[in-house]
Amino acid sequence: MEETSNSSNLVEATIAELAFLFVFAMFVSFAIAAEDNALTKDTLARLKASVTTAKCDCPIQLQTTKDGNAVLRTWCPENNGKKEGMFSVGEATLTERGKSCFDQICPLVILEAWRAPKTIGRVTIEGHASSDWEKKESSFSGVKCLSGPHCNQMLSSQRSVTVFSYCLASIGADGDLKPAYRLPDGEKQPTASELFEIYSRVFRNEGLGARKPMLKGGKVGGEKHWNTAEEDRIASRRVEFRILRKSN
Repeated sequence: MEETSNSSNLVEATIAELAFLFVFAMFVSFAIAAEDNALTKDTLARLKASVTTAKCDCPIQLQTTKDGNAVLRTWCPENNGKKEGMFSVGEATLTERGKSCFDQICPLVILEAWRAPKTIGRVTIEGHASSDWEKKESSFSGVKCLSGPHCNQMLSSQRSVTVFSYCLASIGADGDLKPAYRLPDGEKQPTASELFEIYSRVFRNEGLGARKPMLKGGKVGGEKHWNTAEEDRIASRRVEFRILRKSN
């Protein structure tokens, strides 16, 4: 009987020990997750600070989401009599106002992706178009579009490519890194090669047509707002950087 009792006590002790180890492992997992969340908060704080100090003729808006992701949005509404948007109507070429903004935005997003490779897993450059389409027929890269929605989809894709290429070209080259990518003295400095590597690995582009128009007042709408008086058509011709947190 005594041997049976000892065996029972040993089993109970083993179960208790395993339960303790399980609880400890869960605690460690939560601690690691909390550390990941802290990194994300640091990244968002730096992005917010950079957006606040950016000098751009057009609004730059940083929106954070509950899951730790962020959307950096820019558009060029009418300002002080200037009616020129980020893109001309029906065109994928950046205006001077658009270029002045991406001269600020490209470095701050690319540098943050370089600073936080364990936090930022993907940056998608999204091109958007307004619901306007005055031309009955047009073409992009030799491919014809015949309807408003189709043309706007192709147009927004071209706009995302334009900004993707503009950001890439803004880096410079090894030995000739553009000033916007030089960090303050005392901080580790990136090389153009390092920035090219992170850019090719993390950044993508996508066109979303007129499916998410900007509304008057600066909010983003859905498809129900197509061709309605609620849309700010100049602001709809915009670009968004969707910054996604790296999956654990």
